[in-house]
This record gives sequence, C-alpha cells and structure tokens, in this order.
Amino acid sequence: MVTSKYCLMILLQLCTSAAYGETTMKAIIDEYPPEYCHSLEAVYGSGMMSEGGGRAIDSMFKGLNIANKKALDIGSGLGGVAYYLSEEYEMDITGLEINPWMVEEATRRTPEEIKDRVRFLTSVDNSSLPFEDGSFDIVYSKGVLCHVDEKQGLFEECYRILKPGSVLVINDWLSPTKEKWGAHVQRLIELEGLSLYAETVEHYVRLLREANFKDIEIVDLSKQYAAYNEDIARQLKTPEKKESFIRSFNEQLHEEAIDGYESIAKAMRLGEVLVIKFTAHKQ
Repeated sequence: MVTSKYCLMILLQLCTSAAYGETTMKAIIDEYPPEYCHSLEAVYGSGMMSEGGGRAIDSMFKGLNIANKKALDIGSGLGGVAYYLSEEYEMDITGLEINPWMVEEATRRTPEEIKDRVRFLTSVDNSSLPFEDGSFDIVYSKGVLCHVDEKQGLFEECYRILKPGSVLVINDWLSPTKEKWGAHVQRLIELEGLSLYAETVEHYVRLLREANFKDIEIVDLSKQYAAYNEDIARQLKTPEKKESFIRSFNEQLHEEAIDGYESIAKAMRLGEVLVIKFTAHKQ
C-alpha cells in the first residue's frame, strides 16, 4: 500500500479548486506548495497539473466547436490547459484559481503571443462568480470539482454566466458509490486526512439538471486515464527520466511517484475511480 503524502497528492491530481470555506482553502493552499506543483509538471508537462497533456485536452473538447470562443477555466492551476487552448484554438480564456501564488505564476508564465487572450484571477466563492450574465461561450473544469462538496451553487453560477446555446464541460473523478471511495482511494485519504468528495454519475447529472442544464452527455474516460498514468510510471523508470527527476527532487520522491502513478492506474482499471466527462448545454 502506498502511504506517502506525495502519492496521495498525485491521486488527487490537482493543486487547486474554485471555492472553499476559509479553513479548507488555507489547508489546500498549504498542501500544494510550489515544489510539489513543480514535481507534477516534471511528469505532466510545463504548466500542467493533471495527466494527458494535449491529448487529454483535445479529448475533453472532442466534437465541440471551440475555436475563437470565450471560455472560463475553473481551477486553472499553473495555466497549462488555458495556454494550450489559446495557442491551438485561439480561444480567449479567463482562469479562476484559489491559490494566489498560482495566479501570479500563471500570469508571469503566459507566452507573449497569447497575453491578449489569457488572464488569471483569484476567486474563492463559487456561489457568486465575478462575471456578468451570459459572459462565456464555454465554461470548463479539468479534474478539479471532486474537491468541492457543495456543487449546486457553482453549477447554477456556471449556467448564469454562460450564453444561451453554450456549454459546460467537466472532467472529474467520481465513485461508483456516493460518499464512498474504493479501498485504494479511501486508505490514502484516511492516512493523510484530506478531502476528496465521492460523487456518482447519477448525482452529478441530477445536480446539473437542477441547475437547468439540458442534453447532458456522459463519456467514461477511465481506461484512457489509466493508460496515461501507466505511461507516466513507465517513463519514470527509464534511465533518462529517472536521472532528471532525481536531480530535480530526490530518489525517494522518484520511487514514491512510480508507486503512486501505478496505484492510480490500478484504481482506475478496477473502477474505484471513474474519470467522467460531462458536457451540459444551456438552451
């Protein structure tokens, strides 16, 4: 059993969320210091706080016309997803982030050629997003909302700030059983005392419908994400990647990272963690 804090952090995948209580917000910021976030970038890619890189981002928006659209990124981290979408699809993107350091860092790193299309803001209140009605063509969140217990107010705000005919796109971690994770996930959560809220697909859909979203599409990406994590573990074992990772961090962290990514992949293969994409429409 993997018990290190690093492995649990990998399991949670993120460095942010869009809304928390004051105590929870401080705890999460403290739990994701710069060095840890840089260790995620070392395997996910520059600016990326979850796995899959461009392949996963393209898959998230498959079938949607996103070129030149105006979007809100909820839980934008170090900006990798926003940069990619702006560079590849010329999207205009606002990133919302709980962690002021990440907002500053993502702003500092923004490539010169997209600075007029990308900006980052600190926001901690999901019941009142700082935008006017109908401000965005797309609202999206990749791997973040499993940290938010009360999602209803956030979904209602997403509906409000979307233009008619636009979409909410979410990639999130879910459980087959509401308020209960499988053994691999639960053991890690108990050891570290961190919060990761277990939602089912059915409950997620109900909340989206109660927020007035229609035509909710569901795609299970669990096997795809298991493969991403298996590939990361394999790459970390190669001499070149091992040497680079240890040089930047240390040997213990390298060993724990391999165990962590293999554990994530196993949980996804066993169905203890479901990686689900929701596409919800505002009519």
